[in-house]
Amino acid sequence: MSENVDSKPEAQYLKSEDIGLVIAKGMAVTYKSNPENPVDFFAKWLLNQSYQSRQQLISEEKDIKRKETKDKHGHDLKLLEKEKKVEEKKAQEKTTKIREFNDKV
Repeated sequence: MSENVDSKPEAQYLKSEDIGLVIAKGMAVTYKSNPENPVDFFAKWLLNQSYQSRQQLISEEKDIKRKETKDKHGHDLKLLEKEKKVEEKKAQEKTTKIREFNDKV
């Protein structure tokens, strides 16, 4: 029984554009390098590529978290500033009412 290659998830994964480009680039690098053991060279190149991709993802995630923290901190500072202005306004109104009362007495 011959199974259609396109129906296998592994084949679909390897045909995906992202993976296909990585494999094509790795094959080109392997061809240009003309190593003694091309299979070993290609495998190591793929491992290195995978490591670099993971490091880039980690770095991007850290940047996103850093930006979110910075944005939250900025938002919190704005809220504190608004609360401070409200408190100052209340204190000023209280002082004004006290003066008005004292002026009437």
